[in-house]
Amino acid sequence: MPSKTLLILDELPQLSDELLRNCGWNNFVRIDSASARRYLASSSADLIAVKVERRQSAVSPLVQELCALHKISGLILCPPELVDTLSYQMRSVPILVLPLNTAKTILIQVLTYLCKSVEEARRLSESLSREKKKAQDEKFISQVKVELALKCRWSEEKAHQFILKTAMDHSMTKVAAARQILARLERITSESKKDKRNASA
Repeated sequence: MPSKTLLILDELPQLSDELLRNCGWNNFVRIDSASARRYLASSSADLIAVKVERRQSAVSPLVQELCALHKISGLILCPPELVDTLSYQMRSVPILVLPLNTAKTILIQVLTYLCKSVEEARRLSESLSREKKKAQDEKFISQVKVELALKCRWSEEKAHQFILKTAMDHSMTKVAAARQILARLERITSESKKDKRNASA
């Protein structure tokens, strides 16, 4: 599984290298907020962490925009008096807002949880991709069975057995065998049409 990347904007001394590694974040990048858009245009991140010190800071809408645009989570550390305001402003995106004076033990728990959430989301995404590909392959194999049944006047069962036998004989998957068979059917159909044209010329 690819490493998880934490993007830290500007100075955030609460998130020391040692603390991050203890929470499972072995890959982290520290850049200034002005470079965040450029970085994410060519690289990816799983979590953005930033410190917001003023109510009207331009950093909070930037993080909100980047998290929504790139579908990643965010962590904002801010003065305690801004937590409620920023939490409300960030309600439409997956951004967690914590006070700057959050205890180290709680910060470790939060970062560890976020790290595990990224891993779980990736596993789920990969599982869904595998299932989607499997369904697409089965649909394609079914289409080839129908083609075989129509063009060779076979039963669907006979067409199915032919695909299985082709896969076994050539040590390939069923979908690879179905592709090979379909290519052969298309070639035969094309040659047949060409012969008919030549005969009628």
